[in-house]
Amino acid sequence: MHTSYKVGALVSGQSATQQLLSEGCEALARLSLNAYGPRGRSKIVAASESAGAAVITSISARLLQGIALQDPLSKLVVQLTVLPQQKRFGDGGLLSLYLASRLISEALEFASSVAARLQVVAAYQLALTWIAEFLGQSYSDDNGDELSNTHMDGQGQQQQQQPRLCLHLQSSSIKSYVALTRSVISSKQVACGSMTQEETHILSIKIVQAFLGATPMHMGAVQQGPASSPGIPPGIKVITVTGLPPHESDLHKGCLLDLPLRPAVANMLPRHNVVIAIFEIPLVTTSNTADHSTDPPSSGSNLQVDMTGSSYAAGWSRASCELDALLALVTWLHEAGVQVVATQKLMHPSVQDAILACGMLPLQRLSAIHISSVAHVCGAVPLSSLQPSAAWKRLFGCVASIHLKTISHNKILLCLDAHGAKPNPIAQAPDYMRRLHPIHTLLLGCDTDLGGDELKEVVNCAFKLLSWSMQVPYALPGGGCAEALIAAHLRTRSSQELRQPNQIAAVHSMAAALEELAATLVPALPGDGPTILAAIREQAQHHLQLLTCTAAPAVQFMGWDNSLGQLCEVVECSWVEGNGPRCSSGSTTECQRQHKNSNTALVPGPAPRLLDLLAPKLGAISSGVEAACTLLKLDNVVRADGSKHMGQQQGMLPLALPA
Repeated sequence: MHTSYKVGALVSGQSATQQLLSEGCEALARLSLNAYGPRGRSKIVAASESAGAAVITSISARLLQGIALQDPLSKLVVQLTVLPQQKRFGDGGLLSLYLASRLISEALEFASSVAARLQVVAAYQLALTWIAEFLGQSYSDDNGDELSNTHMDGQGQQQQQQPRLCLHLQSSSIKSYVALTRSVISSKQVACGSMTQEETHILSIKIVQAFLGATPMHMGAVQQGPASSPGIPPGIKVITVTGLPPHESDLHKGCLLDLPLRPAVANMLPRHNVVIAIFEIPLVTTSNTADHSTDPPSSGSNLQVDMTGSSYAAGWSRASCELDALLALVTWLHEAGVQVVATQKLMHPSVQDAILACGMLPLQRLSAIHISSVAHVCGAVPLSSLQPSAAWKRLFGCVASIHLKTISHNKILLCLDAHGAKPNPIAQAPDYMRRLHPIHTLLLGCDTDLGGDELKEVVNCAFKLLSWSMQVPYALPGGGCAEALIAAHLRTRSSQELRQPNQIAAVHSMAAALEELAATLVPALPGDGPTILAAIREQAQHHLQLLTCTAAPAVQFMGWDNSLGQLCEVVECSWVEGNGPRCSSGSTTECQRQHKNSNTALVPGPAPRLLDLLAPKLGAISSGVEAACTLLKLDNVVRADGSKHMGQQQGMLPLALPA
């Protein structure tokens, strides 16, 4: 006997939860697969039916964050896959989402009972271990024993060592960085779909040049905290220019600012050997701010001061007193040799006029990104006080020149160039050189503003992956080759080591999902899908045989190059002797565990075409599999809002407890 208690919550039963999860995952799988890769279709994300196209994108985070998912289970799938993957790596969100959705849908079909689903979850977790080992990673079991690739047969003899797919990037291999960048930007249809092969290659080179120019190479890696992920180096700025042809995108050594300038400011340029003072607070009076146009009434005391008849009260006001202090600050800065006064926020009109009257340049309403870039290029420290002191002179910065740069369609940018600056005694503080950082501005040409926003996101994603490559210098063959090889490896391992039909079917479903992702990159006529999959499997089996034999002089990995429109050699690798590839010990990621079970390493050849970085690829697969394992353990959905109409729509039942 069961009694229904109304405790302000509604619950969907096990069957309703499974149905809801299955329908949501099928929809997410279709959406992610349709937008995946260079042949993926872009989506329009609008605020409402009547609104225009707010965003046109195929990037996972921009797409999924703009969709209002009503289903709590679908929201959970996105939260476990797309959002953390995009935040950490900047790429791989659609792969993670599709893999999780596909694994959940497949498991719910052939595993109807709770016990069967637990077997499937165990198979997924075992397959994830196989994938990590295949990609050159070491895992440990619960007892701390390392799981190696050497297995024992029934007589205690060692079986053949399992193949490994892990390409070690050398820090001097600039062409490998270009191949990594090409893999990123060539897969984004909205931003780079109209680019030719040559234009894609040129843009990739400029992105790598900007990254290497702004990254301290002597440090060996982008410096981050021990528990943080590498991000975009602070010395890189990206500006999109609508109307500029994409092939005319340019890399500029220096800081470019897209700012509205007063004619009086433009007429005072160019200038050379300029001292800059930066403020991170507004240079305005209290009465200028929107929230404090008048003094607020006092609530702590009824004391009033009557200044009637005083000669001091006749001409005094709070605004005039504050303005006098600001004007005195301008005079002090002028006498200290400052030639540019920049502030992140507003600047009083009278203060701007006073700055111009002194022959200085006022720059106001700079964004936080602009302020950071200006501070890096000139070595200044932003000031947060209006009380000048002699110590301020050690916080000023200096650039070689400030001038205007004209771009397409008469677009004018303000350029701060630090190259060739003469020694300035005002800006030569003991730590001045340490505060200086090289700034590179990448001007990206685009046809429309919507395309420019997408292109900027793609380029920032490439910069983030390049930062990862400095910490985790390992890659995989691109063009769908890695997914096909992983799928072939899973089929081989499952046929050798698994006996339960449910578990074998689970691993094969994971392999089929990865093969489908690889096949999506290849344009196919209706009915050609099975033929493409058969060709991918045959090529992957051939590559696996070469990986098991380190005596082979080289391995030529084949993949799909969208810019060429054909299947081609994406990278040729050779074996080198050593202790195996090793990662830096400062990272907390699984990708930086030592590779201890092999004395050889695969190294890309002199001219790789397409490479996928190991860290985001393994991260996307891991988050997708782990999300599927988490969702497959759910039986009920509890809602605490007590909404009856939501319960009726989703088949929810009152909470039933045993009497």
